[in-house]
Amino acid sequence: MSTGSHPQASNVKLLITLVIVGGVLILGIGAAFITVMVISHLGTTTGNAPATVARAGTQPLGLPPVTTSPASPAAQAPDEVARGFLQELTTGQLEKAHSRLVGVDGGRVPTLAEFRAEIDRFPTLKQARSRSLNEVHSDANTATYKGKVRGDDESVVEVTIELVRQQGEWRIARFSIP
Repeated sequence: MSTGSHPQASNVKLLITLVIVGGVLILGIGAAFITVMVISHLGTTTGNAPATVARAGTQPLGLPPVTTSPASPAAQAPDEVARGFLQELTTGQLEKAHSRLVGVDGGRVPTLAEFRAEIDRFPTLKQARSRSLNEVHSDANTATYKGKVRGDDESVVEVTIELVRQQGEWRIARFSIP
């Protein structure tokens, strides 16, 4: 009976164990590397544009882009644009509200100063307690909303907001207070 064959079997078992453990470690490191690359790719978008899984043409694993943030203003529905405009008016964000205006049919957009002066004529808009907006008309390129703004003193201002779609983006064509 030879005692030398038993240590050789132990060496083979040890070698097999080391190969298996090494393979698992290499696979784990590879998976961690891929995960880090995908996560770092997710953080490459900035600004107000929708974040996507990757930039166009470089989607990992051939997946299409997936939107993970709110839609840009160009992709908003007309009611979201109208409601946003009214909220901006009633919360003092007049520069932002003014930026939504567009001249239609050769119409002139008022300057920011003119716009401010017109809004200043209606104090209820500045001290709004509630606001409501209802769709009156909507088609593929135009939409009209009528609404009411109620002030802290219970005064009410009626508003009409007309929108137009230009180059796929909904803009405020007219804003009136009857």
